[in-house]
Amino acid sequence: MLDYSQEELQRLGADITTREIYQQPEIWQEAFDSYKAQATAIAAFLKNIEDKHDYIKVIFAGAGSSAYVGDTLTPYFRQIYDERKWNFNAIATTDIVANPLVHLKREVPTVLVSFARSGNSPESVATVDLAKQLVDDLYQITITCAAQGKLAQQAQGDEKNLLLLQPEASNDAGFAMTSSFTSMMLTALLVFDPTEFAVKAERFEVVSSLARKVLDNAEDVKELVDLDFNRVIYLGAGPFFGLAHEAQLKILELTAGQVATMYESPVGFRHGPKSLINEDTVVLVFGTTTDYTRKYDLD
Repeated sequence: MLDYSQEELQRLGADITTREIYQQPEIWQEAFDSYKAQATAIAAFLKNIEDKHDYIKVIFAGAGSSAYVGDTLTPYFRQIYDERKWNFNAIATTDIVANPLVHLKREVPTVLVSFARSGNSPESVATVDLAKQLVDDLYQITITCAAQGKLAQQAQGDEKNLLLLQPEASNDAGFAMTSSFTSMMLTALLVFDPTEFAVKAERFEVVSSLARKVLDNAEDVKELVDLDFNRVIYLGAGPFFGLAHEAQLKILELTAGQVATMYESPVGFRHGPKSLINEDTVVLVFGTTTDYTRKYDLD
C-alpha cells in the first residue's frame, strides 16, 4: 500500500491494518454469500415479527465504530420504510447503559440489532441484559465478527435472537476497525433492505468493483496524504453524516491523535465549526447523489 514493501509495513507496525483494508472486497463477498445462504430464514424471522405487531421499534446499537454503523444506516431505512410500522433508531450502547429507561420501553415491541466486532464490549453485553429486563416483546439480531464473543454465545439457541456471524477474517486484529465495520454494515443493509435479491446482487457487484478500483489506485490517496496538514475534517449529510463520524475516528486512531479531526454535516459546518479551518487543514466532503441535498453539499 502506498508503495511500501511488506518489510517496511511491518517495521512501521502497519502491516495488519493494511491487510485488513485491502481484504475488504473479499470479506464482503463472504458476507454476501452468507446472507444469500440464510436469506429465507432471515426473511421469515422478520416476517414473524411484522405479523405479530402493528408497530416495531428497531434499535441499531453498538459502541464506537459499531455505533456508527447504525448512524450510517438509519437515515436510509427511515426513508424507505413506513415509520408508523417500522421505526428505525441508532442509539449507542454507551448511551443506553447510561440512560436505559429513555430508550427501552416495556410496552414497545423492539428489535435490538447489536453490532459488535468482538462481542465482548461491557456496554454491548449490558445493553442486551437491560433490554431483556425492560422490554416485554424483545427480538434480537446479533451481527458480530467473533463466534466466541459473549454476544454470539448468548444468541446460540435463542429463537428470538438471529445470529449473523461475519467472516472470520473480519474480526480485525488492528487497533482501528476497518473490514469489521464495512462487513457488518453490508450485512445489515442486505437484511433490512426490502429490495428484491436480484437488485441487491447487482448493487453489490457495483460497490465491490468500485472498491477494488479505489484500492488499485492507491497513488491517488498518496497525493492527498502527502499534503502538509495536521487537521482533517469530514463532512457528510444523511447517511454520510454517520460515515463522516467513522472516517474522522480512523484518522484520529491511526495517528494516535497527532492529527486533529472532526466531522459535521456540510450545512451544520457553517455554524461555528468552520472556524477550525486554517492553512493546515484538509476538508473532505462525502457528496450525495440526491439532487436536492447535493446542492447544499456543493454550496
